[in-house]
Amino acid sequence: MGTRKFLAVVGTVAVALGLGLSACSGPTTNDAGTTTASAGGGATGQSGTVTVAWNQAMFSMNQNSSNGHATSNTNIGYLMQTQLGHFDENLNWIWNTKAVTVTKTSDDPLTVEYKLNPDMKWSDGQPVQAADMLLDWVALSQKYNQVDSSTVKRTDAGAAEVASGKVFFDAGDPNVALIKDVPTISDDGHTITMVYSKPAEAWQFAFTTFNLPAHVVAEKALDISDPVQATDALVKAIQTGDMASLAKIAQVWNTSFDMTSMPTDPSLVLSSGAYLLKNWSKDYLTLEANPAYTWGDIPKVKTIVVRFISDAMAQAQALANGEVNIIQPQATSDLLQALQSNTNASVTTIDGSTFEHVDLTFDNKNGPFNPATYGGDATKALEVRQAFLKTVPRQDIVDKIIKPLDPNATVRNSFLVTTADPNYTDLAAGNDSSNYGAVDIAGAKALLAKAGVKNPTVRIMYAKDNPRRVQEFQLISQSATQAGFVVKDVGSADWGSLLGNGSYDASIFGWQSVSTSINDNQATYVTGGQNNFSGYSNKTVDDAFSVLATSTDPAVVKQNALTIDKTLFDDGYGLTLYQFPEVTAFDKTKVTGVSDIAMAPTMFWDYWNWTATS
Repeated sequence: MGTRKFLAVVGTVAVALGLGLSACSGPTTNDAGTTTASAGGGATGQSGTVTVAWNQAMFSMNQNSSNGHATSNTNIGYLMQTQLGHFDENLNWIWNTKAVTVTKTSDDPLTVEYKLNPDMKWSDGQPVQAADMLLDWVALSQKYNQVDSSTVKRTDAGAAEVASGKVFFDAGDPNVALIKDVPTISDDGHTITMVYSKPAEAWQFAFTTFNLPAHVVAEKALDISDPVQATDALVKAIQTGDMASLAKIAQVWNTSFDMTSMPTDPSLVLSSGAYLLKNWSKDYLTLEANPAYTWGDIPKVKTIVVRFISDAMAQAQALANGEVNIIQPQATSDLLQALQSNTNASVTTIDGSTFEHVDLTFDNKNGPFNPATYGGDATKALEVRQAFLKTVPRQDIVDKIIKPLDPNATVRNSFLVTTADPNYTDLAAGNDSSNYGAVDIAGAKALLAKAGVKNPTVRIMYAKDNPRRVQEFQLISQSATQAGFVVKDVGSADWGSLLGNGSYDASIFGWQSVSTSINDNQATYVTGGQNNFSGYSNKTVDDAFSVLATSTDPAVVKQNALTIDKTLFDDGYGLTLYQFPEVTAFDKTKVTGVSDIAMAPTMFWDYWNWTATS
C-alpha cells in the first residue's frame, strides 16, 4: 500500500495525511528483530449475506497507481487481496504471520526480509510469490522511471499520457524509494529481501498488501501466455533494467486494471485474499468467500454485497428499509437524527482520520494564484493567495456544519497532524495558522490593493453531489465575494478525476490516513509528489521531508514538521478546516461484530468478525 493518501471520494470517509508524529505505537518487535502478531483463525464454513453501502463505485483494481489509489478501490482490495498486516482498534500495526514472516535482519544498512507462505495462491491457482512484491517495488520506487511525474499530462479521467517506449510507473512511495538496489529473491521465489539506502522512518508500511499479480501483468505486457515464463521474464526485466520491456510492463500496470464493471477477462480481477469478486456493475458488486483462503483471518460471512449509494440520506433510508446492513455515510445533523430514529440501528461516532481542506492551484494557466499570470511575479501571486485565504470562514464552517454533530469540534490548524496528536498544540502555535484564525475582509481587500489586482476570478471545484461540500462552497463564496473576488462554481460529481487538470483554482476535499507515519504527507506537498495536485514546489519543504523520511529522533521529526507546516501556511498553500466526525451504523438485527477505527479501511478493518444473523 505504501504511505500515501487516499482521496475523500465524494466526501464520506477518506482522508490521507499522516495520522500524527507519534500518535500510535508501531509493530511489536522481539530481540531478534522479527515482528510478531496473533495468527488468524482456522478455516471454517461461512454463511449468510451482508450488504454494505459505500458512496462511490470501485473503478480500479490497482490500489497503488496514482489514479487508483482511492478509498473506493482500496476498501474492496482489503477484502480481496492478502494483507501483510493491519491496524487494530488501538491503531497498533499487526503483522499477518499466516501470510508472511517479516524480519529486520540489519539496522545498518536497514535490511528487511519477507518470507511468504508458499501455500498462498491467486484465484487462478498461480502462487503468490516474491515477484508480486518485486513488481510493487519497481512501481513505487520509480527506480527506472524516465519521465518526471510533475511533467506528465493526464486525460480527463486522470490517466497519465506517456510517450510510447518510455518507462513511467504512475506511482511513488517515499519509503520504497529508499530501496535503491533491486531486491533479491530466493531460489524458491518465496522470500524477498529489501535493503534500504538510508534508515526509513516507516519501513513497516512500505509493503502491506499484494496489489497486482505479476504473472498477469507480464503476460499482457510481454505477450507470454505461460504464467511461469511470464513471471520469470518480468523478474529478469527488473533485475537487468530492460527498459524496452519495463516500458510495456509500466503501461499495463498503469492502465489495464482500471475499469468500472466486471471485465470479460477474469485475470484482471484475481484475488489472493478472503473474498472473490463475482459480480460488478455500476450499482453494486458481489464478493464471495474464497474457499482456498487459509493464510489470514477467516471471515464468517459467505457473501458481501457492496452497493454504491452516493447520497448520505439515501444510505440511511436504505438501512431503515433493510436494503443494506452497514453504512458509513458522510455525517450531517439530519443524517444523525435519521439514524438515531431507526430502532434497529446501532450507531457509533468517532473522530475519523479524514480532514477537510481548501487547496489553491499554483500552476494552472491564467490562474489567479499562479505567478506566471503576473509575468512571474511570485510576490503578487502570494498576496492574492493570502487575500483569498483571509476570506475563508473556517470557524463559521465548523460552527454551522460540524458542531451539530460534535459540540466539541474545533478548527484544525495543522496540515500534518490531527488535533489529537501530542505535537498538535506546539505545531499549531508556531506554524502561522493564526494568520487565518478569523475572517479578515478588510485585510483581504488591502492585500488585493497592494498587489494591484482587481476582482480576480476564482473557480472552486468540489463534490457537487455532496451536501456538506455544497454548504462549504456557499459559505466560502459569500465571504470571498465581499472582498472583491469573483467566485465561479465549477463543482462536479466527477471532481476526483479532475484533480490536477488545471480546470479550477481552488478545491475543497479531504484526505484519509492510511498509516500513522508522518511521511504520509510527503506525496502531497513535495515537488512532483504523487498527490501534489496543486503544482506546489518549495525547496524548504522538500528538504524537510527528506530529513523526516530517514529520522527516528522525535525532536528532529517535530522540528521538521514545524518547518513544513509553517512554510505551507506562509506560502498560502491552502487552509485546513476540520477533522471529520465519522458515523457508522449497522442493522443489529441483521449483522453483528461491526466496529470502526480512525484509520483506513475504517469499518472494514475487521470484516472477519462480521456475522450475518439472519
